[in-house]
Amino acid sequence: MMEPLQITIFLSEPMVLKDLSARLMTLDSLLAAARYQETGDIAAGDSLPLARLTHPNGQWVYHASTWRALTQLNIEPLSIYKRTSEVALDYYGLSKTWDRGRGPTKDHELTYYQFSTPAIRFYCVGVHEEIHALLNRLHFIGTKISLGKGRIRHIEILPPDHDRSLHDGGFVTRPIPIPLAGDWRGVQQLVGYKAPYWHPDNQTLCLVPSVGPLIEEEEPAYAT
Repeated sequence: MMEPLQITIFLSEPMVLKDLSARLMTLDSLLAAARYQETGDIAAGDSLPLARLTHPNGQWVYHASTWRALTQLNIEPLSIYKRTSEVALDYYGLSKTWDRGRGPTKDHELTYYQFSTPAIRFYCVGVHEEIHALLNRLHFIGTKISLGKGRIRHIEILPPDHDRSLHDGGFVTRPIPIPLAGDWRGVQQLVGYKAPYWHPDNQTLCLVPSVGPLIEEEEPAYAT
């Protein structure tokens, strides 16, 4: 049975995401990743246990919000150094002792962003048991999981005080294509509106949350 849900994911380590646009990460993107692990089908995100908002033109979005931080959030850049691969060295016919500070074998400094918060929260309308089963397939959120970043500690699913899966007080809580947005408010931006979000066919002019990630001033119910 479809019902409004509040999903809180408690983290034991900060999340690392590629850039600040990750504030638009939605619950359905996580569920689509879990379903892809299950099936290997890139289109598996079209059959998630979530309600849809559908327009006569065929566009649709899931009732699934972007994330909010719980009680506190600290964002800081994180520098990761990427060494030139041995494949690249072989391609250039160079030895492994070649100068890594310049030229084609130069090492690169990559900048990511680290989001430190006790938990992240989403809102959705969907099937409780199926959503919980999919989320239980995930052990990390974000990138650099080889460093232990974004480790999931606990998942809590409860009924919300009110549904915020699409908007909160008239302000959108996820990317919504303009034809679907009606009188809701937000910032216009060319972004993905359904998974896979990176695919050009899934990108269009949307209303997106004007600020974020928001911080919910609530003490986590889950004990450490």
